[in-house]
Amino acid sequence: MPHLERTVLDSMTTHQYHEICYYELVHHSRHEIRYWEPSQRQDILMTALEKVNPGAIIFCPSKNPLGDEVDVEIATVAREIDYLIGIWRGQGDYMEDGWFRVKSDYVMECPIFFGAGCLFDMVWLSQANHVFSRLGITSNFEDYVLLSYIIVEITVSPTIPHPPEGYLFLCPPEQFHIGPSTSCKWPECPAYWSLDSSGVQRLSWDDAASLGFPRIGIMEYVDGRSWDARVYEGLRQFHQAKGYDPDSQELALHLGQPLYELSRQTNTSFAHSVHQENSIGEDPIQAPTDSDDESEDVPKLTHPNGGNTSLNNDSGPPRAEEAPVSSTFKFVLSMQLTLLLFHMLLWLVGPA
Repeated sequence: MPHLERTVLDSMTTHQYHEICYYELVHHSRHEIRYWEPSQRQDILMTALEKVNPGAIIFCPSKNPLGDEVDVEIATVAREIDYLIGIWRGQGDYMEDGWFRVKSDYVMECPIFFGAGCLFDMVWLSQANHVFSRLGITSNFEDYVLLSYIIVEITVSPTIPHPPEGYLFLCPPEQFHIGPSTSCKWPECPAYWSLDSSGVQRLSWDDAASLGFPRIGIMEYVDGRSWDARVYEGLRQFHQAKGYDPDSQELALHLGQPLYELSRQTNTSFAHSVHQENSIGEDPIQAPTDSDDESEDVPKLTHPNGGNTSLNNDSGPPRAEEAPVSSTFKFVLSMQLTLLLFHMLLWLVGPA
């Protein structure tokens, strides 16, 4: 590795590298979960997953949308995690009781939504190669999707250019009861139309329709994030260059991150299909059973600095022979190098 690239590598932390991969090299996808029309009390399930757990990794082949029988959760965070529920976003204002009020004109013009998710985001990138190694996954990495956060969005049908003057009132997001291992639980009254700004006089859905207000729906979907083989190979090489075994969880342990474990849904049929798809010679490791020794699931932490796990020491010699440097690895180093040169230029031309 050229001296300049080594200098950049030594100055870059794992968090900085993961941040570039997470935000700049990601593929986004929208996976619809459920749709509900309050006026009809109709709840339409749009996925075959038993649950939608933000932070989990699902196998979702790109040729099939979320909802087909092939979708399965393969890994999730082992411990209980905290969830954050956002506020309604849109051109409206909050009432003292926590309800969100939107004028009927703005309902037609602006999206209205809120999000909810877990308090960690880049934990997966420090452990991805470990999970793939456990399952014998060697290709089609973009089919493994991180469920990032849940979005609840208001839909309007039909769109009316000039709706009657009035207001749409939406209940506080907390009433949707989003939490670990769950998606939304529909509130008793998530929304209603009213002719007065205080919202005291609620219109029934039939009365609102007769006055010309549009039908309101609620769509729940999850933001999916995935990365291709180049990104995962870049992560592997970066972790090795920093002195960590990418096929273990020692980097996550070193950083104090929550650990991923194979999901109970990662059954024999899934592993068999992955085995056939990758055409590898050995059976992939199956999901652990209740009788498995937990010590086998969590690798022993062996830091290259003789057991020193100080977060300030983030470098070390590579553990394996150097493989061809991935394009993603080169790209991230180039970005960091460009930033360093830019800061040096600013320093040189700055005021004396």
